[in-house]
Amino acid sequence: MFPLVFEYLASAHGVSWDVVCGRQTVEIYRMLVACAIACLYTILSEPGVHPFIEIQVRLKLATLLSEESVNWQEATKLVSRGTTLAKSYNYYTLAMQLKYASVKAMAFSPGTSTKTTLTMLDAYVAESQALAEQSEDATAYFSFMFLKISVLFNANTLQEANEGIRQLGFLQEFKGKQDNVAHLAFTMHALKLFQLGSNNADEILNFLAQAKALETKQIPLQMVYMRVIYEILILVELCDYKALDRAQDELFDVLQRQQEEQGNNPWVEDTIDIPLEPFIVAGGKPGTLQMETSTLQSKTVVVSWISPSEANILAYLLAGLINLRIRGKAKLAAHLLQQGLAKIKAELESPPELAMSLRTARAHHDRLRIMQCYTLLLLTLERFLASQWTDDAYLKELLHTTRQLPANFADMFTPLTYYLSGAYFQASGNMHNAIQFYLKIREHPCVAPTSGLYIIATINLVLVLEGSQAQKYNNFEVISKMEEQRRDEDDGGSTGAEAGRRNSMIKEQTLKGAKSNETPSAYYRRELLRPVCATHASPMVQWALQLLDAVYDSGPRDHNKLAVLVQFAVRLDNLQVGAVVAGVAGHGGGDMTVQDRERLARRGVADAEQEQSALWGWMNGVLLENLEREAGNMEAVQSRHKRNKQLKKTVEAQLNRVD
Repeated sequence: MFPLVFEYLASAHGVSWDVVCGRQTVEIYRMLVACAIACLYTILSEPGVHPFIEIQVRLKLATLLSEESVNWQEATKLVSRGTTLAKSYNYYTLAMQLKYASVKAMAFSPGTSTKTTLTMLDAYVAESQALAEQSEDATAYFSFMFLKISVLFNANTLQEANEGIRQLGFLQEFKGKQDNVAHLAFTMHALKLFQLGSNNADEILNFLAQAKALETKQIPLQMVYMRVIYEILILVELCDYKALDRAQDELFDVLQRQQEEQGNNPWVEDTIDIPLEPFIVAGGKPGTLQMETSTLQSKTVVVSWISPSEANILAYLLAGLINLRIRGKAKLAAHLLQQGLAKIKAELESPPELAMSLRTARAHHDRLRIMQCYTLLLLTLERFLASQWTDDAYLKELLHTTRQLPANFADMFTPLTYYLSGAYFQASGNMHNAIQFYLKIREHPCVAPTSGLYIIATINLVLVLEGSQAQKYNNFEVISKMEEQRRDEDDGGSTGAEAGRRNSMIKEQTLKGAKSNETPSAYYRRELLRPVCATHASPMVQWALQLLDAVYDSGPRDHNKLAVLVQFAVRLDNLQVGAVVAGVAGHGGGDMTVQDRERLARRGVADAEQEQSALWGWMNGVLLENLEREAGNMEAVQSRHKRNKQLKKTVEAQLNRVD
């Protein structure tokens, strides 16, 4: 039906990748879509159009306007008129399809609340259930219930979502899809618990185990793949080496199955909307996941499946993360990450096998760029961990790629690239540039003063200002002038009265809070105590200050000390590299109880013993000693204190070592 319409759309979708990559203008795409829409409006304007045809045209138009033009109001009008027409001619199935399109568009609409969407969904669920009981056709009921479950999951209403899953139990004719729904329920519940800060790893892994038990040939490979992904993310946090090895093997096995079973179990979208969230996500509050990677800033309930090529790249990224962050196998991690990076570049340079809408193409392109940034960031860390401070190729590429990200992801990556740039300049002896990058982090609008990245940047400022070249910067006048110079560069070198007033204000703000005759080093060191003293949730901050104390007297030796600092940060979830892990895993800070801290510390001590890391053992040991002292367990305190003193001597020797 409507061959000319589909021809125009096929032509538009054929150029979408070139539009996204800048090889074609967006006007051509819009013109082709507009022609398809115009064809449908022409059919509507013809006299004597059969009602069945008119309803189909309105349904197709509403879908196009929602997906291509983002014209919710017009789409709603078309659906409303089509629904009235369908009812009057007893086209009940079409009426249900139109209502589904209407509420689906409402769920996408930025101006509609979740409560409003659910109210309408409840009405349609009741109507479709009555229809199912009369005609024994539960297709519409299944679709509405599934959409409702999707909305509930996205609203983090887990109990109601699982009640919706239970209500689908009577649909015997949907037995195959029921397995899909149950698998989805277990997987999504596990993910949501993780997102919401649950510390009950056993409960989360139990949900994933129940999902795995359902994995037969009828379960789409995408769902199996995402279950494995979520399991890996949780195991990374638990530092469970053996389980991670098994999960990593399973990850690549799924990808191998995808290549072998393309005919029997194709990697395509199912006919129902399965709300599996893309892996790389950002935005919103720290520690939350949001699915949106396109221009639609809304509570998306229809998910764009990641392609097989994206899944393959993601597998290499995760394997690199595991080997770098958990297992300490830097060379293997670098090899895996380099393979993933090569696949990303090949994917960006060649058009996708399947034509896609502009929105889908942008989401695909964004995901590739985001994975490219994560990969480059981990490769940069691997070089720095190996004290290869002259190898800045990955850092330069990361800085360039970050500029090509969507705004919400750029806000997340830019401060991280600032930190790595500051560390690079600090280690290579360019203290002027190092200070500028650390100051950039401190004033970035997306970096809160209580965040780990802000604090670690301040720590590095102190290290620079107390180092061998500190005398060059040991007054606030120099810092202030550097601020003025950098902001002039950011503003295109503006001059005149306005620039003068701005620079005076910058100087005043820079000096604000400093005591007379106080050095920048002392000022920043004193400033560090503020977020720590203000009921800061993260023990990582305490550890960072302990590390600063350890190197305070001797002053930093650039290469090895910075390498240890970065390695230290890799191990801590809430510091600069931890921000990446938080983005990957959806794991946020949140308020931690004493039990949470103790569990974390004991896990860290055991981890350190296995890795023979004195630094990691000392930091966790200090935390555990303080917690045991609070609990009044003095016998354990004495034993722990003795061990911590031994570890601290080893740490100080490592930090002061010069090769």
